Amino acid sequence: MHKPAVAVTLVAAALITAAYLSDVDTTWRTWLIAHRSPVLTELASAASTVGSALVLIPAALLAALVLAVKGQRQRALLIAATAVTAPVIGYALKNVVDRARPAANHLTEVHSESFPSGHALTSMAIIGLLIVLARNTATTVIAGLVIVAIGTSRVYLGVHWPTDVLAGWLVGALWLAVLLTSALGRAAR
Repeated sequence: MHKPAVAVTLVAAALITAAYLSDVDTTWRTWLIAHRSPVLTELASAASTVGSALVLIPAALLAALVLAVKGQRQRALLIAATAVTAPVIGYALKNVVDRARPAANHLTEVHSESFPSGHALTSMAIIGLLIVLARNTATTVIAGLVIVAIGTSRVYLGVHWPTDVLAGWLVGALWLAVLLTSALGRAAR
């Protein structure tokens, strides 16, 4: 296949995917909003707070400090690097993509662009690192549920499209993989 044909095929695939995902975004967001309740709203608000940079970053940096004091400098550095860089990547992507948030039904105040979800990205990177470092089934299950709750809360609260959250999870996991690969490379030297 010639390069122009490949380019046209990729653009067509992207447009078809975008149209499909737009329908998925609308369907899932509408369903979550239709099923709001006072109890679910409280749970979603709590999950959103736990997933905020104001909670995750200080908690991760505190954990890094504790590990550094205990002599676990490599782990401390990895946690600190994850906590500092993941939100920066999310912020940069938000400014590049510049996707508008859903127009209505917000249950919390927001001031930035929508794509990707910073809560989803940062929680996947930081809490995902906890999963990797803990190597414990119970921790993995609980931490995984927390990541899902944080991401889902952002759609439930009306401030993100589902694909914003999915992209946040994917970028967070990718960035965590990059950091882990880098850390393993340093440890091997």
